[in-house]
Amino acid sequence: MEKGEDQRLAAQREMLEELGIQVEPTRCVWTWQSPTTDLTLWGWIADLPEAQIKHDPAEVAEVLFLTSEEVANHPDAMPTNKAFIESLKACFSDAQRRGL
Repeated sequence: MEKGEDQRLAAQREMLEELGIQVEPTRCVWTWQSPTTDLTLWGWIADLPEAQIKHDPAEVAEVLFLTSEEVANHPDAMPTNKAFIESLKACFSDAQRRGL
């Protein structure tokens, strides 16, 4: 994300640049601030119309389709992945309880 850039627009731009897909970010569900650097990560839920992923090899080395458990425990996963996955699960569980 560029300094001062809107998060929704940044998510759209990054998905287009990295995966060649158009998304509509709907809700930020997770934030993490590094305790040692000036790094903040955000996790968004986004609508994805039917699209074929066409990743940019200069931006993305590989695309994997994994379960939430596989994402959380992947050997190359960032340590923050487990907390992010739990936030996503909580968000979707809440939506199901509300009938959305």
